[in-house]
Amino acid sequence: MNNCLAGAELTELGTMVLSGFDHRIGAIPKDLCAPFRAEARNLETEIAFFYRTVAMCARKTENLAEVSSLWSIMAETCGQALVRLSDLKKQHPACNASDYFDRICDIRAKAERLREMHA
Repeated sequence: MNNCLAGAELTELGTMVLSGFDHRIGAIPKDLCAPFRAEARNLETEIAFFYRTVAMCARKTENLAEVSSLWSIMAETCGQALVRLSDLKKQHPACNASDYFDRICDIRAKAERLREMHA
């Protein structure tokens, strides 16, 4: 028996990470830079934790198609996070969210490789 989150639950968790970011970003005054960088850092941290959660679930899953699906959820969540950071970079170029963008790109690339490996 697999005592881990199902794909739908992981999708919901990823959505919660992204919607929390959206909510917090919306509450920051547009003329402040430090809070935007802090939120970009928080998003990266949450994505990294989400990656570890997916990895744990993937290790407990025996069906390769299900493992591939878990990594697909991870890659999709990273993609959505990157869209948000890209928008943040465009709206606030002086806030330098590029470092966080690059690290989430790296996590997405790992998830994509793992998805392909288990497909």
